[in-house]
Amino acid sequence: MIHLENVSASYELPTGGRRTVFESLDLRVEPGEMVYLIGPSGCGKSTLLKLLYMEIKPETGRVMVDDFFSNQIKDRDIPFLRRKLGIVFQDFQLLPDRNVAENVAFTLYAQGHGIREARRKALETLAKVGLSYKRKNMPHELSGGEQQRVCIARAIVHEPRILLADEPTGNLDPAVATGIVEQLVTLNQQGMTILIATHNYAHVKQFPARTIAFFEGKLREIDPALIEKIRTP
Repeated sequence: MIHLENVSASYELPTGGRRTVFESLDLRVEPGEMVYLIGPSGCGKSTLLKLLYMEIKPETGRVMVDDFFSNQIKDRDIPFLRRKLGIVFQDFQLLPDRNVAENVAFTLYAQGHGIREARRKALETLAKVGLSYKRKNMPHELSGGEQQRVCIARAIVHEPRILLADEPTGNLDPAVATGIVEQLVTLNQQGMTILIATHNYAHVKQFPARTIAFFEGKLREIDPALIEKIRTP
């Protein structure tokens, strides 16, 4: 489902030159897996996710997502890749001038679905995340946890094969954050492949799954039961 082969990435510094984020990464995620990607801020978690939805390309190596390859894909085909992905961001990124149902339906409008079908699927998906009763509310009328559940609904309304979550609980209170992770676990139990980038080790221990940590620009698989003993640089 996801395969990184000998992947390296860096970014340009304002003063010139480049800073290496990581080098020679290898990673495989099988269909139906739930995987945590952990490590401190700035270690490369978000960069790795950007490689998966191909906002950026690797400097060396190859990224495979489903049947798309970073060394072969053309720019015009990237939207087709992203139709197979759902993406949940830390900062919500909801459209402030549209209500909850329209925010969820927007993904389907962008893919060419008709208005009636898009609205029907949006309401069905809001029911899955327990927010049908908020369908007419505007984003600013929602709590942080509710906004993140809308983001999850928007990410899954088109029934993607893979869900990428980039620090999905970073801006939420602990109790609310736990509910969001429970939602992601439920989606995984229903068969969705999920990769969660997080630095919240408590959730990794509470909802154990395959866990991969960044250590000095490399990836290392660790036991989630021992997460409290792990200290990434």
